[in-house]
Amino acid sequence: SKYVRDAFIPQLHTQLQFVGKESLGGIGVNLKTMRPTLAAENVTNTAFIGYFKTKLGKSTTFKLEGVYGENMSDLLSISGLAEAVGGGFTSNKTVSFWGELSGGDAKSEWGIFSGYTKNNGFKDPVGGAVYGLGPTVDNVFRVAPRYGWKSGKMTIGLEVEYTTALYGKLAANKMDIDTSGFNSVNNLRAALSAIYGF
Repeated sequence: SKYVRDAFIPQLHTQLQFVGKESLGGIGVNLKTMRPTLAAENVTNTAFIGYFKTKLGKSTTFKLEGVYGENMSDLLSISGLAEAVGGGFTSNKTVSFWGELSGGDAKSEWGIFSGYTKNNGFKDPVGGAVYGLGPTVDNVFRVAPRYGWKSGKMTIGLEVEYTTALYGKLAANKMDIDTSGFNSVNNLRAALSAIYGF
């Protein structure tokens, strides 16, 4: 947030929503201006979002969202900034999609989430240090089913999460991500939760 404050330009976001009886959808545009160092020029990044949510039957909900943007590490996305060839800074570009199907009744709840993020490289050739959140990770995929048992105000939940990530390095053009010689890293974990609502 310091870099956004140093730019003296507020972050701007506009959104158009479509609302139906059982559905909700929307599109949005975000404009963020940063100054990585006080001696640098401002760097302006854009992001676009589209989302949809609808009821399927009485107790099932489907959600879908897609985001494309530059330097979205503040949203915990693979992204970042880098010092560019010839001075200044260049932004990393990322696209991500996720969907979820969920439902339940008075005694149980269930859901399955799946998401994919792809690193589209940098806008301009990188000439120096790279800053951000996994800016040389090429892609990440995750699927996570969950189930919860309800009893009164108590819910006991179990979620299993499988994640695979493909790392890389800057390609010879200093813009794209080169994954040759790299293998995917996989992770499987389970989470048990106890929630009391009051």
